[in-house]
Amino acid sequence: MKIKRVLLLVGIFALLMVVAFSIYTVLSMSEDQLRDQMVQSIGSSEGRDTHMAVGNNILNDDFEYVINNDASLQEVVSSHDVTVVNFFASWCVPCQREVPELNELHEEINGTDAAIIAINVDDTVDGRDNFIMEHDVQFPVYEFHDEDAGLDEFKVSVIPTTFFVDNDGEIVRAFIGEVHLDLL
Repeated sequence: MKIKRVLLLVGIFALLMVVAFSIYTVLSMSEDQLRDQMVQSIGSSEGRDTHMAVGNNILNDDFEYVINNDASLQEVVSSHDVTVVNFFASWCVPCQREVPELNELHEEINGTDAAIIAINVDDTVDGRDNFIMEHDVQFPVYEFHDEDAGLDEFKVSVIPTTFFVDNDGEIVRAFIGEVHLDLL
């Protein structure tokens, strides 16, 4: 009986040490280390994306062109192997922070088999237009004709949200939150 009690106490102590070490590790990481770990984790999760929009077809919805491209969303998506689709709003601080990197990505992939576009949501026309000018958005921006239905169909409840879409329009990956070039 005494041996069981000692073993139980040793087991509880070991478990507490593991938990304490895990908490210490997370708390002692810098922001850059946490971001690197997140990127590595996302990179290793390929094929296991659980966002409910994965598998949906983005071309099933009706979008309105806003700026930087006379082509329809269908023309852009079908003419590229991969299209990065970023949902944003002018008031969204992470959306504001990611624009320079999205502009840089647009420059890097321009003329290749990849494209980037944005879909403005939950915004006023003035807010959207000021955001586009203030942040010098270089990639095409679209809007839903019926925003509520579109957001519901693609399960976008947090912005920014970024989809990776194949040339048939199928959403193959999704990322919720601010994106960085090393993630893209």
